[in-house]
Amino acid sequence: QIGRFELADDGTIFLEEIGELPLELQGKLLRIIRDGELERLGSPRTIRVDVRIIASSSRDLEREVRCGRFREDLFYRLNVFPIELPPLAQRREAILPLAEYFREKFSAAFGKRVTGFSEEAGSALRDYGWPGNVRELQNVIERAVILSGGSVEAEHLNLEPLALPSSPPGGILRETEREAIRNVLSDVGGNRKNAARILGISLRTLQYRIKEYGL
Repeated sequence: QIGRFELADDGTIFLEEIGELPLELQGKLLRIIRDGELERLGSPRTIRVDVRIIASSSRDLEREVRCGRFREDLFYRLNVFPIELPPLAQRREAILPLAEYFREKFSAAFGKRVTGFSEEAGSALRDYGWPGNVRELQNVIERAVILSGGSVEAEHLNLEPLALPSSPPGGILRETEREAIRNVLSDVGGNRKNAARILGISLRTLQYRIKEYGL
């Protein structure tokens, strides 16, 4: 049977949540990337493939490498052109457009005429913390479309506001955080990994803060 990589020959394949791939399969993927070769299950014949790979992960793969859960050689093979996407809670302007997209998608899929979101529903979407990011938003809107008889109301969403992993509001708290990051970066000679460890935040979060505060 022809596998995914053969089907994607001379094209592109998307590997979602690459960080979940078991170590024993990571070696096989590395061979495909490095040598452009694979073998079908149960067949000794080597097949050549030329595939562009796009991979995504919600895990910190650098940390996974340090912990021995992800192969370092595979990480560097995949990390040719990294694109870091902030969590949905840090892209609040994207929440409603994405919600509208999913509303239209599931309205068509279920053959329902769901016209939009009430003001209360829109506020609930904006105020929620979205720990599950876009996938959680998609699931919430799918359920809301099923429950809705016209427009989506707040009760269809069943969301509770959460503490958001965003920057402090303007004023003293914001300036305090900015100065704390500046001081720690200075103390560690600009080493962002060490600074993130000392501050008790992820490297990705630190990078967002540095960009946000212009440090």
